Amino acid sequence: MRDEIKKSLVAAGAPIDVRTEQYDIGFYAIGYERRSRFIASSLAEQTKFICGLKYMTTNALAFAENVEWAEKCGVSVRELDDDYRVDSEGRFREFVNTIVGHHASREMQKRLFVDVSSMNRSLIARLLASIFMVVEPLFSLRICYAPAAYVEPQYLFMPARQSAPAIPELSGKLGTHQSGLALLLGLGFEYGVSLGLLEQFEPDRAIVFMPRGSDERYDRAVRKANFDFDFGHENLELFQYQVNQPLALFESLFSITAGVTAGQRLVIAPNGPKILAALATIVGLFRAPQVTVLRASLATGPLDHHVEADGSIVAVDFRCP
Repeated sequence: MRDEIKKSLVAAGAPIDVRTEQYDIGFYAIGYERRSRFIASSLAEQTKFICGLKYMTTNALAFAENVEWAEKCGVSVRELDDDYRVDSEGRFREFVNTIVGHHASREMQKRLFVDVSSMNRSLIARLLASIFMVVEPLFSLRICYAPAAYVEPQYLFMPARQSAPAIPELSGKLGTHQSGLALLLGLGFEYGVSLGLLEQFEPDRAIVFMPRGSDERYDRAVRKANFDFDFGHENLELFQYQVNQPLALFESLFSITAGVTAGQRLVIAPNGPKILAALATIVGLFRAPQVTVLRASLATGPLDHHVEADGSIVAVDFRCP
């Protein structure tokens, strides 16, 4: 994140209804969940240009109908290449720069939205890092998330195949052998993943963020998938956050990470709802290189059911005046 952005970027609030405003540009991911097009379709009429970032073609679930919808509605589809996470030659950054240059307002405040609902954590990080590198003030960036309609999870053990920085810019610093390690861990439905990360990192301090949704069944499922939050770790702190209150969540993340010192390393593993991953990414970009933000690659197969949006849109605004 550029220094001039760091100095003036503010979390400006959470909108009551994202459907009532106009946008220059919107980004979302074309995935195999039906909800991946929910926000794009909700905001299509008031957005001048929408870009759908498409993963590798697959026959899984709703992928074909999501592509068909995008083509029918005039969405600009960009197929992701294998290098987008590292972006070693800057192609993804230049792609974002071109879109902003052609479609964002030059005289007035630029208005962008990013729907993170179906993005993986590396794509969230690469897109946000690129936006903060190329967009000039004045701009307003709205982070959007469509919670999924509840479906009972299977509670199958899903070990993490790999834990690595979401993008190289979020690798943090190695630190000295004597430095302490704090792990800020987000919880989700993935059975056993949280415990596996705690055992892998053996942190001196663990800060665990527990999501609360609008459906009590969701809250019970998160508890069950995480052993009733009994991880057997001595220095563990539990924090609850409301998924539909992203501004409060960002303020908590920003406040906690402010305590990072030269003698301590902080690693963020933002599992669970993608809104946590997006806000942790912004915090990580702001505090780089003091903070590491991870992505966890899970040993899972394709979903056997459609993931639908529950009809609500969670959003938070960042403005650079």
